[in-house]
Amino acid sequence: MKKVKDCEKIPFKRSESTEAAEMKRKLCRLGQTLAFEVDIEEQPESELGDLGTRHDVLWYSKPPDWCRELLRTMLARSDLEEGYRDLLESKQLERMLYTAFEIEAKDQTTKGMKGDISNLSKLPLGSWFGVVPRKTTQAKVSRSETASKGL
Repeated sequence: MKKVKDCEKIPFKRSESTEAAEMKRKLCRLGQTLAFEVDIEEQPESELGDLGTRHDVLWYSKPPDWCRELLRTMLARSDLEEGYRDLLESKQLERMLYTAFEIEAKDQTTKGMKGDISNLSKLPLGSWFGVVPRKTTQAKVSRSETASKGL
């Protein structure tokens, strides 16, 4: 969902736990409270287009005025090469990615977690978070304690 207006209307996916869906809603509400535009289950807006990786929750902010002014000043120059001008024009963003979240709410293999971290680390500013809901963490600790008692 792009530009979520009502966090309570975020649909549940069949494969997702209740904790993961609730965590998405909480991150959505928090992002909106902090004046971010929120996307759920989307690829970040970038030059990668369809090659981008989908993330659970994305927060966007407006580009700073100085950034917009710098682009306008650069585009006003008459001596720019055509390819460079095209690149600058593609950078005229309505919003820019602030941070992204991945939610791990079920047992995940180490390989899967590394994949999520790798996908998040490819974001432009390197600002990202992995979120594990508390109930999931408590269940994992409980299972490991039970397993260790059997040894």
